[in-house]
Amino acid sequence: LLKFAVSDGAVAATLSVGAGPGGARPVVRMRDKAGKELSLQRTTVIRSRGESTYSYTFSLPAGAEMGVLEIAALTGSLDRVVRFEFRDVPVGP
Repeated sequence: LLKFAVSDGAVAATLSVGAGPGGARPVVRMRDKAGKELSLQRTTVIRSRGESTYSYTFSLPAGAEMGVLEIAALTGSLDRVVRFEFRDVPVGP
């Protein structure tokens, strides 16, 4: 995870993924503290020399707080899920 920001009703996350043989785009999910999945608004991808940088923007409803950012990298026979939980720090717009 390279960058994470919350501002004006949106949550933005930027992550870098090393490209392996047969690599697939990571699956990224965000949920608020109530467990509701946030809507994906925009995705951008920059590829350079074996690495891909993905930027995701999700909408965050007014009054909601971030609860979980989950990144699932599904690449060939290797499946990994990285989960970032926001427990003690209130993250809201």
